[in-house]
Amino acid sequence: MPEKVVVPTYGMRIWLTQYLAQQSAVVANIDFPYPRNFIAEVLKQHFAGRADFRPELFTVEVLAWRIMKIMDVARATEDAEALATLTAYLRQDEERPELRQYELALRIAGLFDQYMIYRAEELVGWRTALPAEDPERWQAALWRKLLT
Repeated sequence: MPEKVVVPTYGMRIWLTQYLAQQSAVVANIDFPYPRNFIAEVLKQHFAGRADFRPELFTVEVLAWRIMKIMDVARATEDAEALATLTAYLRQDEERPELRQYELALRIAGLFDQYMIYRAEELVGWRTALPAEDPERWQAALWRKLLT
């Protein structure tokens, strides 16, 4: 079984491979997964048998569509005070609101993807309490809706 060395970028993988080759003349039996792939693999090994284990719900592509649905509901009901920042932003483009909404949902999905890897403790905290500061408040509210 190969040794695993988690790397954040392809460039780091190349640099590390070259460095190890210079140090020992041979680089073999080493796997260089990215953080997301490594985490997904570990979770799959530990939770694969559980019915509630559905990692596909948190891929960037699926997250974007789920976020769009939440935005639709928030815009239609206008009762989501925590998401008021998002709905105000979406109302700024009257000519192409669907495109603006999709682009925003995709960016937020990418942001949440990064949070899952690099700021997981913050996401865990958002499950129980909304932050006081506005930039994080709407993100926390949106994250909580994604978990339900």
